[in-house]
Amino acid sequence: MSRIITMNDLEDSDVLFFDYLVKSSRREREVERNLTERIKDLFADNVFPTILATVAGMSLLDKRRIERVILNQFNGVQDEYQQILQEEGMAVAQIGANRTISHLQQAGQSVSFMDVTDRVEGFIRNATFEASQQTMDRMIGDVMGTLSDGVSEGVGIDGMTEMLEGQFNNMEQYELERIAKTETHSYANMSKFEVEKELGVEFHEWLTDIRETTRGQRPYDWADHIEMNGQIVRVDDEFSNGLKYPGDKSGNPEEYISCNCDLVPYLMPEGKMPPVGMAYFYENDLRNVS
Repeated sequence: MSRIITMNDLEDSDVLFFDYLVKSSRREREVERNLTERIKDLFADNVFPTILATVAGMSLLDKRRIERVILNQFNGVQDEYQQILQEEGMAVAQIGANRTISHLQQAGQSVSFMDVTDRVEGFIRNATFEASQQTMDRMIGDVMGTLSDGVSEGVGIDGMTEMLEGQFNNMEQYELERIAKTETHSYANMSKFEVEKELGVEFHEWLTDIRETTRGQRPYDWADHIEMNGQIVRVDDEFSNGLKYPGDKSGNPEEYISCNCDLVPYLMPEGKMPPVGMAYFYENDLRNVS
């Protein structure tokens, strides 16, 4: 069942389904943009300017004082950051659940759209708690590293301010956007995964959004999502890369950061069965039922 639908594949009965997939993808991107703006506002309008103002206002460079300010500023917004992640995570989780249900309906399954709040809220809460801690630890570590580099190089107040400003600009323009993309993608696929389990879906498939930047096309890529495309496993088993779904953050960061891959239910075609003894397989590995 689970293949990427193109305009050449469409029959009249598929048009609404195709339209729904396009619209739901658009809504997921809207959540991602909203999350990006909210966390940029939190850090770029509060944390970063306060640290820079403290450094710029010093008469003598005081590393310990700057370290205290960095810790206080980042740790002071962690609860708000987690709340933002949770709110946007719940929004995109519902979109992900609806996509799975729509796939099943298109395949002829009698399932209804559902409110997934009660089903995924706990998972989202735990995931955002861990994500907020990881993000803070990483960002604090990066800023402390820049501070230590500046002190080692013997820069003055102006030099340190310039170094930190460059660090914060990079965070705002690159890292915060990457965080928003990674988190929304993870919560959407987590919700699809939980809905599949609740509905008793037996198999699901990894679909790769193949583009120039897709990992697996360059010699230095550690992960290979080109190879993952079309891979099928039993729900709750791991794919060959150790993830249970695209965006599963229990795996290696190389596998999930900025991932665009999708998780879709796979319904075994009539007269076919999975190959015996294979933990994961592709559609061309299916065997005829004897």
